Amino acid sequence: MSQPPLHPTLPRRDLATLALQRVVARALTPVTWYLAWGWMRFARGYSIPNLRAFRSELHQKLAASRDAGRGSRHGPLLVCANHLTLIDSCVLLWALGSAWAFLRDERLFAWNLPERRNVGDGLALRLGCYMGKCLPIVRGGPPDETARVMDKVRFLLASGHRVMIFPEGTRSRSGRLDREEFTYGVGKLAQEVPGTRVLCIYLRGLGQTTYSDLPKRGETFELMCDVITPTSPSSGLRGARDLSRTIVESLAELEEAWFAAHSTPGQ
Repeated sequence: MSQPPLHPTLPRRDLATLALQRVVARALTPVTWYLAWGWMRFARGYSIPNLRAFRSELHQKLAASRDAGRGSRHGPLLVCANHLTLIDSCVLLWALGSAWAFLRDERLFAWNLPERRNVGDGLALRLGCYMGKCLPIVRGGPPDETARVMDKVRFLLASGHRVMIFPEGTRSRSGRLDREEFTYGVGKLAQEVPGTRVLCIYLRGLGQTTYSDLPKRGETFELMCDVITPTSPSSGLRGARDLSRTIVESLAELEEAWFAAHSTPGQ
């Protein structure tokens, strides 16, 4: 079975709109990053105490996967995480790098796919999402509209841009990763873009017990990560399902490690 082209083609109009969004997002990266960070850090009182250690671990694992021959600095990289709040992507971007790191290399500033209904109709929020490299998508929406967004995502991924996606597709109602109900879209992306590595991140606030719109004020976040290159002997839908399950299971292992580290003796 032949593999899809490394750089999928896009209609000229979509190439132009993506190029414009990239230019605007890069030019305004310090504004976007510091506005989001300032709101989280000071208006909400959020913190990531071990941020420097997490970034160091992240860089080491990404470098190790490159050294093992599983990708280059700008090879296809999916950022996959568990999903508990509406601002998980903002917290993840805070953790993944500084404004200046993203300004130096705009491909490190991950694109993400928020649910269009969560973006709303407010001009300020829509502009913020545009500046923050969002490609809104309607879950279960018109197939042609979804396909158009996913074509853009494949193009960006194959071109060396990081893409952030939540394999569960929605916030977990139980407060734990759902190992059974997950989307196959993330596996399909890994399947269709050769050489895709997956950065799995488990993000959780110490006071987060279930899903919510926002973490509570003053929340402290901790993160754990791993880098994998999922494979499957199957193609088509079965292969996409296998790859998605591998990613979800990797996140589940991080979750188990997180709860093991935070359990009290005797539990």
